[in-house]
Amino acid sequence: MLITYCDSKNFVNFLLIILLINISDAFGYAASSDKERCEEINIPMCRGIGYNYTSMPNQFHHDTQEEAGLEGKIKINLYTIKIMNLYLN
Repeated sequence: MLITYCDSKNFVNFLLIILLINISDAFGYAASSDKERCEEINIPMCRGIGYNYTSMPNQFHHDTQEEAGLEGKIKINLYTIKIMNLYLN
């Protein structure tokens, strides 16, 4: 089956979300710090994934949603490049 660029990008995003969910489950992260704060999700790529709020700092030690969003964008781009190289080679 031939996967187009658009399909592979969506697939990479899906894999990244699944990976992050599995990592957080594996570490058994529980929000317990008195410094954590509940916030409405404001990063566009994180909206519409089944919940509307998050707590910061998160299990990856991001202090802000902006910091988490930037790291997410970087990882998505790296995974997209890696997968595209697999299809092109």
